[in-house]
Amino acid sequence: MTRVVADRYRLDAFPIGRVGMGEVWLGRDTRLDRPVAVKFVRFPDGGHRDELVRRFVRESRITAGIEHPGVPAVYDVGTDDGVPYMVMRRVRGIRVADLVAEHGPLPLGWAAAIAAQVCAVLAAAHAAELVHRDLKPGNLMLGPDGVVRVLDFGLAAALASGDSRITRSGEALGTPAYMAPELVMAGRTDPRTDLYALGATLHEMLTRSPPVPR
Repeated sequence: MTRVVADRYRLDAFPIGRVGMGEVWLGRDTRLDRPVAVKFVRFPDGGHRDELVRRFVRESRITAGIEHPGVPAVYDVGTDDGVPYMVMRRVRGIRVADLVAEHGPLPLGWAAAIAAQVCAVLAAAHAAELVHRDLKPGNLMLGPDGVVRVLDFGLAAALASGDSRITRSGEALGTPAYMAPELVMAGRTDPRTDLYALGATLHEMLTRSPPVPR
């Protein structure tokens, strides 16, 4: 049976996968007749439900607040059967992680072009005093038009509000292979954290392996 959310968003039969703290489904907005991606909070065993909801709401606001072609637009938010969801522009393409896995090290021009577009997104985020904190090839989508989009701002930190400690004590603040030493050791975050992750991502695009083993 086809699942319809909010009497509007008709979802595909199965989710396309899990991203960070969410589960993503593709579907269609039946009112505006356009494709969408719908991300739901994923509640793993072990509680912390309220915190996950707060982080998810925070991610939707952060993503909606960055006006840049390299960040998927947020169309709507809501709750379905007690589970918060976020409706976004459907992004078509291939994740850079999959691109490297399938084709091996990328030509220098490809890697440089991807990195340059990511820099533009980071510049917009940092200007808004936001740090992504989980930049990696798996969170970069290369579209058929050559546009690179940065996904999953679920761990982003807003520097001005001092919320870099929103994650639980002892919880990883990113993906270890791409985390700056100061983030691993002390949890400190600033725009240089993202630049380190971008450098690690660029290294992987050119060599097929991150500078620090996973």
